Amino acid sequence: MKNQKFIFLVVLCLIFSVSYGQWNKITKLYISNFIPPPGGSYYTLTFPNYLTPVSDGHIFVSLHYYSGPGSGAFSVDYLFETFDDFSSNRQLTLDGLLISFSAKNDSLISWTETKLSPDIPPPPYNNKFTNDDFQTINSGNKCYSYYTPPKLLGNCLTDNYIYSFNQVWPYYNDTLIIGRSDISNATNYCNYLTNYNHQGGYANTSVLKSLNDSLVFFNCVDKSMNPKNILLKTIDYGQTWNEIYVDSVNSIVSYNFTSELIGYILLSDGSLVKSADGGNTWSILSTPSTDLTCFSFYNDSLGYVGGNQGFLSKTIDGGQTWTNEISGSNYSLIQLFAVSDSVAYFQDSVLELYKNKELYVSIEDYKYENRVSIFPNPTSSIINVNTINKNSIITIFDSYGKEIYRKSLNDKLSKIDCSLFAQGIYFVRLNDKNSVTTTKLIIRR
Repeated sequence: MKNQKFIFLVVLCLIFSVSYGQWNKITKLYISNFIPPPGGSYYTLTFPNYLTPVSDGHIFVSLHYYSGPGSGAFSVDYLFETFDDFSSNRQLTLDGLLISFSAKNDSLISWTETKLSPDIPPPPYNNKFTNDDFQTINSGNKCYSYYTPPKLLGNCLTDNYIYSFNQVWPYYNDTLIIGRSDISNATNYCNYLTNYNHQGGYANTSVLKSLNDSLVFFNCVDKSMNPKNILLKTIDYGQTWNEIYVDSVNSIVSYNFTSELIGYILLSDGSLVKSADGGNTWSILSTPSTDLTCFSFYNDSLGYVGGNQGFLSKTIDGGQTWTNEISGSNYSLIQLFAVSDSVAYFQDSVLELYKNKELYVSIEDYKYENRVSIFPNPTSSIINVNTINKNSIITIFDSYGKEIYRKSLNDKLSKIDCSLFAQGIYFVRLNDKNSVTTTKLIIRR
């Protein structure tokens, strides 16, 4: 029995691997098959940029087309979908201008749009609730009367419902409406929130979010003389709403509830707060940066935070400890998406899209690691390689396993110029007559 346990442990050690996070640029979100309408002048990413990764490789992005100044000017939005990180894509049909976008999973997608119509005011607004073949299941906005048609600003999905938030037209009426309808469009419920206003600016999916059919959150402001920033919560399908976070100083940049008890809020002062009791109490998390710009948690414990100048850090214990990662970007991060326990995306301020890549190196390569030392590490140019034996061969691989450098070393101490290497993580393998040693090298500038 002891021998069997020993063999099991040996096999476990041989197959065990050590992983490192590396982020790689995917694309500048160039849509390869986009053909502008006749007579147009240019197109841009919509603002806010409706970039929504749903799963590994599956991403939605929209473009805003503007025909240019003049009496005949017009605007229209386009929605694209890719399943392979933009190696290819397909165009989906919109009736007008995109207001918000929401994805529950790979097959349940919803967006809010204006119809191209001469009706002024207000133009019609649609909720489009689609399945995987993109046929409309639920369309329309029922939370209105003839004299007070609302402007639909955003929505979110649950497994069986679509929630939307509306503002009565014109804006000076200051009445918010939270609507809920089921997939079949057979029932419709409207709740008038007369004490609250929309937080302002462009609406997107960071305002209204759902955890399940009955548990929904809404980010808004109250109607006091000095408006407070508030996060509302309902546990009864939108019939009643309770304030679970109130801040009279900082606005809520984004929030994320990963379960009924665990929630996170990013505030405008760059701090991240956490609740472990469903929003009853909140505490400030200690993060490596106090100037955060975005965050995303996949579950209660695994998440990422981003900041200025490419700052990126990861936690696997709910924010108790953090590990800084090499983002590969020198710009501010504006959006983070953790779509699984191993896949995440971020977008920076110049609209570059990055995806993480877990690197695995067998632990067998590390048992002789003390036979070689590399310094400084991280480095921006020159590294010193100190080995036990002379006459060894050094090979450097990039994060994809491609060999980019090889040299025979005749001395125990050698210098290698890495100034032409791009910023990122590399692996240095040293072969001598007694062993093969692999260690990690970080190039940082």
